[in-house]
Order: sequence, then structure tokens, then C-alpha cells
Amino acid sequence: MRASSIILALALATTATAQGALPDITYNGVAAGHTRTDLDHAGEDANSLTWSATSEVGDHVHLWGSIDRTRFEETIPVAEIVQPGFEIPLLDIAPFEVSVRTVTVAAGAGVHHDLSDRLSGHARIGFAYSDSEIRTSGFELTLPPGADPFGVGQVPLIESPDVDETSTDLVVSAGLRFAAADRVELFGGVSQVGGEDTAAHAGVEFRLGGRWGVQLAGVRGENSQGVSARVVWRF
Repeated sequence: MRASSIILALALATTATAQGALPDITYNGVAAGHTRTDLDHAGEDANSLTWSATSEVGDHVHLWGSIDRTRFEETIPVAEIVQPGFEIPLLDIAPFEVSVRTVTVAAGAGVHHDLSDRLSGHARIGFAYSDSEIRTSGFELTLPPGADPFGVGQVPLIESPDVDETSTDLVVSAGLRFAAADRVELFGGVSQVGGEDTAAHAGVEFRLGGRWGVQLAGVRGENSQGVSARVVWRF
């Protein structure tokens, strides 16, 4: 998890010289930001815009929710689908194009507890509803001039229908938050979606003044890894 290691090293270097009274760790806040995820073996990155919020409803209980809009586009040469080095003499097969747009809405409840004056732990449970639109170009064959006397141009080989998918999954997570200095907080944890997709994350929050802050984090899942940057407002 190279990205997370860099972020944590930066935070630890900052805390070495930071001074001042440590603020209380609060679970009241809203955040918005961007996540870039590298999907293993996909050759392209997915980009997400995320909005999230948490609100304390008791001494040790809070509610949470998030909205995530993800976009992923990829162009795949036909040779990579069939086999390396695959060619058809004199013919040109257009690459296969895929576009995926997903909107995920998640919400639930959590419990939190101060383990010390600097350290707080939390656990959460909830549900995530996802709506995905998958658009594909299909496979098209371009005829060369000598083999195309009627000017046909492109001939569809395989038509791929567009697909709309929805799913509802159980979401569970657990994590720690550590007030390292007056304006620096470290955080990390693990989460699981649908009982299968497990991911770990770690990052740092820099408070800019007042109730505003900036979060930088790295995340690594079973089949992906990424980095995120968010603006946070605590209330």
C-alpha cells in the first residue's frame, strides 16, 4: 500500500514539530472529494466523486451516509481478448469499448468509544444500494478498399447489449482515529461490502483552521488500489 505509506510518513513528520492542545475527536461532520482507483489488469482508472456525512445521536452512537458517483471507461484491443498476437490479414477490427457509470447510496449506524484522550475506535454497519449503467460498443470489422467494392465500410460482428444492474449489499467497517497533534489526525480501518469485497484504508486529516480540514488517504482492496482527497467540515 505505497500511497498509504507516503501519507502516513508525511503525517508523522508533521506531528514531530506540532504543538498545542489536542482537540476532541468528533463524529459530526460532512465531507466531499475525489477518489482515483487503479483497477488491477484493467489498464484504466476509475474516478469517483463522493459525499459523506456522520452525525452523533448519543454519547457512543452515530449515523452515517454517503453518495458515490463512479465513472470508468476502457478501450480493449480485440487481440487482448482472443490471444496475444491475434491478427486477421487485411482486416481491421475496431477495439472493444466499455463505459461504466455507477451511483451508490449507502447509510447505516455506528458505535464509537474513546480509548484514550487521543485515540477513538468505531464500528459501523449499514446497506449500500448501487445502480450501474454498462455501455459497450460491440465488435466491428472494417473492410479494406480492395475487399469493399460496395462501400460497406464497417460490418458489425457481435452486438453487445447495454446493461443496467442494481444491487443491495451489507456494509460493515471498523477503524481507529488518533489525534496526533493540534491540527493533525491519523485514521485507518477496514471495510467489507457484500461479505466479499474487503478493503483497508489509512490516511491523515490536516485541519486548516476553524472547522475545516483536508483529508488524504490511500485504500487497497482485493482487486484494486487508489488514493483520495477530501474537504471536511466538522460541526
